[in-house]
Amino acid sequence: MIEKSFHPSAKLFFRASREIVGGTIQVKILNTLAIVLPIGAASLSIFCGIQLSGAVWGGIAGLSIYTFFCSPLFEYLSIKRNLASNPSSNQTLGYTFSKHGLRNFGNGIDVNLEWKNITKIKKTRHFVLFFISRNVAYFIPKEMLSPTELEEIHQWYSVQSD
Repeated sequence: MIEKSFHPSAKLFFRASREIVGGTIQVKILNTLAIVLPIGAASLSIFCGIQLSGAVWGGIAGLSIYTFFCSPLFEYLSIKRNLASNPSSNQTLGYTFSKHGLRNFGNGIDVNLEWKNITKIKKTRHFVLFFISRNVAYFIPKEMLSPTELEEIHQWYSVQSD
């Protein structure tokens, strides 16, 4: 059995949210468009001499600004608002991992998930994500789990999810 606990902040929830949602195909497409369109438009102007209208440049700039500034800002503000209005989110979260599954608990929270209910475990730059659906995951900061503990969790998951 492995037991861990941490006190999540808005910054931590935001970073986890970005890593969970950032892996979706829709976000990857939007990010790619927000990068490729300005480069393509600039290339057309420079190398082909094609003059694009101010409206086109405004649309391209708007897409990039929305994708890389507005959307993350709105997401962060939404997380802060949700944390301020939900006292159970502003507390220390406990996790227990065992051969039976994972348990997430705290004041007013007690969720037990068998490994067969975890659709995917993903290690990102900052977190270990335990997906219960395509875009919903429990998270724990990666630095809280040693490589040995991660291996043990993966063994439990692979045995129970088969």
